[in-house]
Amino acid sequence: MSYREKYDYAPGTILISKKGNFSLVVEGGKLFSLGWVDSISSQAGYLARNRQIFKVLNNKKYAFVEASGKILVPYYDHISWITELKNYDEMGNLIEIGEVSIVRNGDKCGLYSCDRGEEIVPLRYSFVEILPKSQIRLIDEKDRTEVYQWTKDFCIK
Repeated sequence: MSYREKYDYAPGTILISKKGNFSLVVEGGKLFSLGWVDSISSQAGYLARNRQIFKVLNNKKYAFVEASGKILVPYYDHISWITELKNYDEMGNLIEIGEVSIVRNGDKCGLYSCDRGEEIVPLRYSFVEILPKSQIRLIDEKDRTEVYQWTKDFCIK
């Protein structure tokens, strides 16, 4: 194969470019399972599970994908970087960690759980924000605000 550009990108991966599109070659020389896309950027490995995570742009839609090819967040018009939400018990001990991304299609926002592989807040809000102490603020189209405490079972349907 011949590529116009080739360079180390993240540990165990090489970013390649051909005709304005990009892909990754992962350990063992295997081509990234999504094939050729418009853009690939890396999220630093600070997340709980310390994985290689890539933000992919293709046909004006964004997704998050692990180097293994597992899709963490499917394609949306816009997605925020993945954020860790943490819960502590009364003694201050960490009891659970979750990974979420704020997602948007058109002018509607929601929240996607990477752990559960589903929208836990549907795309029906005008604004979604992650606040300190793992709280989630939702504003609907009538500017009504709701604030929730995240837990691993958190879900609005």
